[in-house]
Amino acid sequence: MRALTKPKTALTLMAVLSVFCFSASSQSGTASCPDIRKCDFRNSKIDLGKASFGFHDGEALNYDDPLEDNSPNHVPDWKATIEQDNFIELNGDIPMRVLLIHNNHETGSGWRYYVVAYRCSKGRLEQILERDGLTLKIDKIDAKAIVVSVVDPKQGSATARKHFSYIWDAQRSKLVLNSARSTN
Repeated sequence: MRALTKPKTALTLMAVLSVFCFSASSQSGTASCPDIRKCDFRNSKIDLGKASFGFHDGEALNYDDPLEDNSPNHVPDWKATIEQDNFIELNGDIPMRVLLIHNNHETGSGWRYYVVAYRCSKGRLEQILERDGLTLKIDKIDAKAIVVSVVDPKQGSATARKHFSYIWDAQRSKLVLNSARSTN
């Protein structure tokens, strides 16, 4: 009987892993994307290289020790939420979604914000912007630019911010830094 159980277990494990790998690649440019407005980021895996989030209902739980995530009643070390999900048409003809993700260290101190933008290109999902920082926020999104900012410690004031403006570069097919300026 055990000889029959092991192949079934192995097949089940392979099926589960193949489903996981498919969903893990869904945000890396291989997912079908006919319309960016219909992408369900609140229930997707978003891989930013330095951070990865498996969102379920807009929330992603992460553990410092991968063995802990299957432990019953274990508190996650990190909890990420999608705080903003903005649809825009940059330059009036480039539909995209801009997300603000807040990743909070639940079992310690610390946090990080991520701004990430996606568009559909040739039927595939494409990441076109990623920026992160401790005090990152979206200042403005309109048809011409996306402006984000962080606290600027060089200015000597807790309210001083450094603003980064991103515009569309048609030749490179992505958002590029247009300007950076500090304000008090």
